[in-house]
Amino acid sequence: MAGADFSRNTAGASNMKLGGKLPPWAILTIFLILGAALIFVAHFYQWQRDYGITSEIGVALLTASILGFTIDRWMKAELRTDAFLAAIGHVLAPEFRAEVSRIVGYKLICEKHLLLINIEHVSNELVKVTTSTERTIRNRSAYPQTHIDEWGYQQVGHSQILECILTIDGVETPANKPQLNAYSVYCATAEKTLKPNQEAILRSKYIDYKPINDDLQYSFAAPTIDPEIEVHAPDDLGWFCNFGTPDETAENVVVSGITPKRQLRGTYFPHQSMRVRWWPKSTQQKTP
Repeated sequence: MAGADFSRNTAGASNMKLGGKLPPWAILTIFLILGAALIFVAHFYQWQRDYGITSEIGVALLTASILGFTIDRWMKAELRTDAFLAAIGHVLAPEFRAEVSRIVGYKLICEKHLLLINIEHVSNELVKVTTSTERTIRNRSAYPQTHIDEWGYQQVGHSQILECILTIDGVETPANKPQLNAYSVYCATAEKTLKPNQEAILRSKYIDYKPINDDLQYSFAAPTIDPEIEVHAPDDLGWFCNFGTPDETAENVVVSGITPKRQLRGTYFPHQSMRVRWWPKSTQQKTP
């Protein structure tokens, strides 16, 4: 946020100095057109009396414009990042520096997240938990993967991956065939590269069989803005969910009044565990 504010203030200062209300890109475009025009006119009319000054001015304007659109913007972004990392190196304790550097280095951001949980009875001791996720990821590279445990309840059913799909620009890339072993089920799509600001939609759906008094925890690899969790459970089961972030209160977790949905107003960071906990109401057993 500090970097974004600094960038806007710098642009505002440039506007005031160079072109009033004109944004920097407009000024650079004018330089580009004017430089090209001076070069063309000088060569077309074969001007000699100016000793080539007109053509050289055109080259200078053209070069300045190209540098402004490319190298200058890239260098400013790099300098802002380096300055920020250098500053936190002096302010933060050594134990936190590597973690903050890792956070700054994230290339993907999830702008929309829905985790949908549906819990159904299958016996007096077990429930069937169907998990669906839909995440909209923006920026560079992504591939969805689904990995769930096999709990060994063969009498009611095995864990199953029903769906694992990556969608970019309306083109779906399904996952490979689920791979089974003694303790888990796993599948993944092929890896794809996103263009700057391009979006990818990651969708998955799978089934677990769990005890009637248990929980499931979920973690995700990209920072997520304002994630949502929706839980549907039988009336005789109590449940709660959280986002794995500290200090979840009524101020930063919004509860829907018409559907069993919770939304975190803030950012979820990778590898924190979103948790869904359920239990029979008759036992009055609840583990926070």
